[in-house]
Amino acid sequence: MDQSYLLEQQTLKQRYRIERELSRKDDTVVYVARDMVNDRLCAVKAISVAAGTAQEGIGLLKQESKVLYNLNHPNVPKFIDFFTEQTDTELRGQRPPAQSAYLVCEYIAGKSLQELVDEGRRFTEQQITAIVHALMLTLRYLHGFSPPLIHGAITPSNIVIDKRDKPYLINFASVWPGTPNGYTAQEQLKCPATMASDIYALGMSIVFALSHVPPDEIPQRGQRHDFRGLVNISYRLANVLEKMLQPNVRYRYQHINDALRDMEPIASSKAPTGGSRNRQTALVLTIAALTVIAAMILIKPLFSDLDKAIEDKLTPAKVYSSGNKSATSPVTTSPYIPPATTTDSKAVITTQKQIYQPYEPIVVQYSALPGNAQDWLTIVQSSAPTNSYNQWFYTTGQTDGSYQFNGLPPGDYDVRLYYDWPRGGYNLIKRHRFSVKEGQ
Repeated sequence: MDQSYLLEQQTLKQRYRIERELSRKDDTVVYVARDMVNDRLCAVKAISVAAGTAQEGIGLLKQESKVLYNLNHPNVPKFIDFFTEQTDTELRGQRPPAQSAYLVCEYIAGKSLQELVDEGRRFTEQQITAIVHALMLTLRYLHGFSPPLIHGAITPSNIVIDKRDKPYLINFASVWPGTPNGYTAQEQLKCPATMASDIYALGMSIVFALSHVPPDEIPQRGQRHDFRGLVNISYRLANVLEKMLQPNVRYRYQHINDALRDMEPIASSKAPTGGSRNRQTALVLTIAALTVIAAMILIKPLFSDLDKAIEDKLTPAKVYSSGNKSATSPVTTSPYIPPATTTDSKAVITTQKQIYQPYEPIVVQYSALPGNAQDWLTIVQSSAPTNSYNQWFYTTGQTDGSYQFNGLPPGDYDVRLYYDWPRGGYNLIKRHRFSVKEGQ
C-alpha cells in the first residue's frame, strides 16, 4: 500500500507539520513532525486504509495509543495525541473515502539496535550492561501493572538508543499469535505472551547486539542457543543472558525481579570482571602483571641489604576480580593475618540434586556455619584451584539457609565453603561435588 501521502510541510490537525519520513513497514509509516503548539519535534505514526477494507491496523494503533496514554516511564516515549480523519488522497489508484489514524508521541533522537548493528556499532560490556539494566527496570514497571502489561514484541528494531546510549522501548501494538522472528519465545507461538516471553525477547535482542549474529544463525545445542563463543563478555553477564534465553520456560526467569537480582551486582560494578571470555580485561591484567614484574627486577638491587623477611613482604600483590563483594581486595601489604579455622566437621553444604539439567537453577543448602558476616559459598569447576570463584554469595551471618545459583553448562562442579572473608582467605572449609548433564 502506498503510504507516501504525507508530504513535507503538510500539516495535520492544524498542529503537526511533517518534516521528514523516519521509517516505513507494511502499512505503517513513521514521520518526524513539529508540534507547532509546543514548538518541539514529535513522532507521528500513520496508517491509512481504503474504505471497506480490514480495519485491523487502525485498531492496533488505537490499542497502542491507549497503552502509551497510561504509561509514564523515562524509557518509554511519552504519549502526545491520537486522532483519525478522512483523507482525499489516492490509495491503490482508488479515490476516497479512506480512513487514516495517527499516533503522536515523543520523538527520540536516536537509532534502533537493529540500525546500529547494521552500521557496525560494537558495544562494550559496560555499555550493554547499562542498556540491559535500564530495559529490565522498564519491564519491571510494565509488568508491575495489574494485570501485567506485556510488550510482546521486543526486538532490536523496537529498542531505540539515543545519543547518550539511553534505551527506549517502542511499538506497543503486539498481536497474538506471535511472529516466529527469532526473538519470539516458543511458548508465545502457541499462547499469549507472558512476562517470561518478554524476558526471552530482551535477552535475544541483547545477544544480537553483542554478536551481530541473527538468532537463526546462532549455533544451537539441542534447543538452546549456544552464543557464548560469539560474544566477548564476562561469565556473570553470560549466565544472566543464558537464563533469560532458556527455551523451557520453567528454567527461565519467571519474573523480571529475578533477573534484576542477578543483574544488579553486574550493573553496579565499575567495570566487567571475572569472565573467562573477557579477553580485554585479561590483556589489561597481563600487561599490569608484566609491568610489576619488570619493576621488581629493576628495584631488587635496592633491597640487597635489607632483611629477607622485609623483602618478602614487598612481592607483587595478586589481582582479584571483586565480583559483587563489598569487601576490600584480599591481598594487601599489611602484616600477615592468621587464617580462620581451616577444618570444621560440623558445617554441611549440599545441593538439592546431585545431577542437574544444563542451565537449570542450582539450589545450595548449608547448615552449622559459625555465623560470620562474610562466610561465603561459591560454585566453580571441580578442577579449579582453591583460590578460584565465579558465582558466589555471602551468608551474611546466617548459620543455616539456602541460595539459588544460576544454571551452568554441562560439567563437574564444586560448591565450596570459605569462612570469614578476608581474614579466612582461601582456606577451603568444605566442598560438595555435583554434575550438570544433558538428558537427566
